[in-house]
Amino acid sequence: MNTDGKGLSSHFSTEGREMAGRRRVVITGMGAVTPLGNDVQTSWQNLLDGVSGAGPITQFDTTGYFVEFACELKGFDPTDWIDRKTARRMDRFAQMVVAAARQAETDSGLDIAADSARRSRPGSEGSSRSRTVTPSFATAARIA
Repeated sequence: MNTDGKGLSSHFSTEGREMAGRRRVVITGMGAVTPLGNDVQTSWQNLLDGVSGAGPITQFDTTGYFVEFACELKGFDPTDWIDRKTARRMDRFAQMVVAAARQAETDSGLDIAADSARRSRPGSEGSSRSRTVTPSFATAARIA
């Protein structure tokens, strides 16, 4: 608690700061793409079972490198979460972030696509901008 008795939230108040018309959104769901599994349930179960995420490096030739093992994703297919054309244009880390973000969206019970359609109807309140999770949004959300 702070000396002013208000707790930590007083340090992060948005009072007096302009948000430029943007709303803050919190997705109260979980998503995980890890070396232990490509979803929260598998990752958690493998963690509890003591399964190691380490294994031989498969993403590149390790000839000439001292270390030949790493904690890579196993069986990750970005097209489970992103259309093939978009996935080809994204870095691998961004594909992973979007996959985890989409898992979190599903886990939260939100339907962002339906919300986007509702908001873009003529006469509806809100923005007509697309609510698609893009690599830059997902990366920013991960950092924030």
